[in-house]
Amino acid sequence: MERLRLTNTEKQALIEEFTAKVNAANKLTDITFTSKGIINELNAKDVIKPTVIIDVETMYKMQSLVDASSVEISWHGFVKRNAEKQIYYIYDIALFPQINTASTTTTDQDKYAEWISEYIMDPESDFENMRMHGHSHVNMSVFSSGVDDAYQKDLLRNTEDGDYYIFIIMNKKREICILLYDFHQQILFKTADITLGVATKDNIVLETWAKDQIKEFCSEPKSRYAYNSYNTPGKDWDRNKSSTHGATGTKETLNKGKRKGILRR
Repeated sequence: MERLRLTNTEKQALIEEFTAKVNAANKLTDITFTSKGIINELNAKDVIKPTVIIDVETMYKMQSLVDASSVEISWHGFVKRNAEKQIYYIYDIALFPQINTASTTTTDQDKYAEWISEYIMDPESDFENMRMHGHSHVNMSVFSSGVDDAYQKDLLRNTEDGDYYIFIIMNKKREICILLYDFHQQILFKTADITLGVATKDNIVLETWAKDQIKEFCSEPKSRYAYNSYNTPGKDWDRNKSSTHGATGTKETLNKGKRKGILRR
């Protein structure tokens, strides 16, 4: 996690502190200023960490784009937020006009302007929910590069306090990096800070479903003498005693059976 902008309270406190120092100074060298005690340190206990839920079809769409393209590719995503619970639901994506190379993906500015204006002008579009940008790193590791950092800074330049934006980076190995800029808490959340889930159309989170199914139907052996998944006996099994996995009888009985031709390897 990283702090983003100053809060309004911090801004006002800094202005008041600096103004007081200036008014009290008789000469320039009298003006000393520190933000210590005014700008709050990031305290994890005071932070509500986010949960990002991706619709399962949307997840497949993103993975399919990455798999189908031999160069970097990018897309916008549509998000709904439950601000109180800090839950973000990514429910769809849209590809936009772009220029792609093996290591970059940039908007085709002439075509992009026309493309985005159609969303802006359409009162029934989901433009207000277009708050995610995703792109691929093809076979490279997923991280925010210097180019990515610059793009994020430029895109978020006019983002208002209280708003948010999500960036996703994926590759063909199914690795994913998420950056969530939360301008309500004024915190940048990174992948390790975020709980990620995939949900079906009827809002079943597959990770939760899988855990519930495992809890209900799966269990470990109750005895240390139980057979493992390869049907081989436990360490305390006595070869000379009967077994339910193969021929039964003592070692002497088995030897007699071999001599009579009853048991063969």
